[in-house]
Amino acid sequence: MSGTAGAPRQLALNVRLRDEATFENFFVTPASRQAHAWLRTAADRPEALAFLHGPADGGKSHLLQAACRAFPAVSFYLPLREVAAHGPGILEGLERRSLLCLDDLDGVLPSAGWEEGLFHAVNRARDCGCALVVAARQPPGALSLKLADLRSRLAGGVTFALPAPGDEARAAILELRARQLGL
Repeated sequence: MSGTAGAPRQLALNVRLRDEATFENFFVTPASRQAHAWLRTAADRPEALAFLHGPADGGKSHLLQAACRAFPAVSFYLPLREVAAHGPGILEGLERRSLLCLDDLDGVLPSAGWEEGLFHAVNRARDCGCALVVAARQPPGALSLKLADLRSRLAGGVTFALPAPGDEARAAILELRARQLGL
């Protein structure tokens, strides 16, 4: 660590947005239509909170990354499962952006330290006018949270369920990706 005593330390994170994670190549289903529309304007929604939930192949990460790709100068994407070892202190200061997307909430739960860190991050985002989007496999009420105030905060925003695509939707997704790749 360099710098003066008490200065925040910077971490070099190897977090990158997937090139294919855009709004244009997200196959919108009736179940994902509202989440897709909401996230397209997420950075323009100060103090907003959204919670996406569903299985691993429901499109949550794609939409979070697409939102950050659409607003690169004012957004930050953080896959919590990938950065869990850094501890909840990694969340400090991220509320300075207009849009903060926290993916894989399940990856840091259950953990009292992470729950408290997330609770404070949600409050800081609200206080700073930062739109916050959180994604997990379960809705807020079903998460293994001991901190009731965190559950309440996460449930206090708009919630979108993103189910796994059915066979017809999977075929359409493959067709869309093939067309975009010129196949």
